[in-house]
Amino acid sequence: MDIDDSTPQWRRLCHYVSEVAVAVGVGPEACCCSPDTRANAYIAVEHRIPRYAERDVALLWDEENGWAVAVETGCGEDLLVLHYLDGEITPAPDVVADFLDSVVLSTPAATPHPIG
Repeated sequence: MDIDDSTPQWRRLCHYVSEVAVAVGVGPEACCCSPDTRANAYIAVEHRIPRYAERDVALLWDEENGWAVAVETGCGEDLLVLHYLDGEITPAPDVVADFLDSVVLSTPAATPHPIG
């Protein structure tokens, strides 16, 4: 997808990402879109994942892979992707919200010591 930030296609993408942000309980101010070589988006969410309780959680989107749940890492490194949403590249916002909830609820807390 070769788009720039002045096209109707770009505005539709940013509007869609804003709708997803609202569906996951944050506003459009929590998201950003980028028309880099591969269009992508980022939404900072307020959820916490037990295994990564000290790390901020984000939804990531790109035109090749669709949506993913990721956690921030230290020292400005790339985000750690935990799960990708299967199916459509641009599913309905409520589908993305359900995906985020399922990842948060299904990711177990870290075990502090080896079992056994």
